[in-house]
Amino acid sequence: MKLTNSAASIIPQKDPFKHIEVVGRTCYKSEDKITEDSAYKFVKGLIKRKHFAMLEHFNVTFKINLCNWLDDVKQFALSNRYVEFDEYTEPTSGMTGAYVTVSLSHLIREDISGRLVQNVLWNCFIEHYYPNRIGDCWVEDEDAQIFKTYVQIVDDVEKEFMNPSNIYLDHKFLTFHFICDRGVSHELVRHRCSFAQESTRYCNYSDDKFGGEIVFINPSNLASWEPEAIYTFMDSLNTAEKAYMKLINVYHMTPQQARAVLPNALKTEVIMTANLRQWEHFFDLRSKGTTGAPHPDMKKVADEAYELYKSVIPNYLRSPVSD
Repeated sequence: MKLTNSAASIIPQKDPFKHIEVVGRTCYKSEDKITEDSAYKFVKGLIKRKHFAMLEHFNVTFKINLCNWLDDVKQFALSNRYVEFDEYTEPTSGMTGAYVTVSLSHLIREDISGRLVQNVLWNCFIEHYYPNRIGDCWVEDEDAQIFKTYVQIVDDVEKEFMNPSNIYLDHKFLTFHFICDRGVSHELVRHRCSFAQESTRYCNYSDDKFGGEIVFINPSNLASWEPEAIYTFMDSLNTAEKAYMKLINVYHMTPQQARAVLPNALKTEVIMTANLRQWEHFFDLRSKGTTGAPHPDMKKVADEAYELYKSVIPNYLRSPVSD
């Protein structure tokens, strides 16, 4: 077995499909299959299998300036969770419009209401990011062609919302990568975010790709434990690893069956995507402890994430009460 420390990092949202591939392959620890041109095929496979959860991890902000189409767009936003919608008025011309921030999942799922809006926004997305793939993933229609001339993608959300504004918190998204134990991951997934997590159903830790051993997380305060307590902890991890390997290699059980003997100390990777308003709520609870002292291991990764957050989001763009 092996012990490692918990950690937090940011996954930059750049190329949409490459971003989604990194997120999706974390679940099965198949990052070794990523190549320069593998992302598009990977995402098409997700769409074909209707595995839309991974597509929630990339969000696109659209600026729409067609007044008589805003009711349809607003209805699309109100009918679907996690679609951000805000109207605006141009100060010079008085023209009204709207900002819509939506995940790729909401642009591709067939059970989402607002098919015309989906068609328009999806085609604008494809033309913007992958002009050589136009028509490859979606069916064009005449109305979509007409309306998309009034839609543009906001590449630089910070610049678009230069003046400090609450709507910036709703439209700016960040993706964090956490390495933690299963106990901490149970707390992470209570938040209203998009998640991807290393799967104990499909990851076979007896395989050579995992070195034939299981990785566990060092408790953040392990150094303060009494020697006998540390021995008991380490012995329990050894016992769990041996049981897991025996169930798979001797009794030929599947990983999803053998995982029952694995403890909360098991290392897992969790990817979370949320807008800044949700992240600031997360930091209030898990780093600052505004509703009670966080678990020490939870606080460790939350503190690391908060320092990264402050390094990429200028203070004037954060919530006035975030610090």
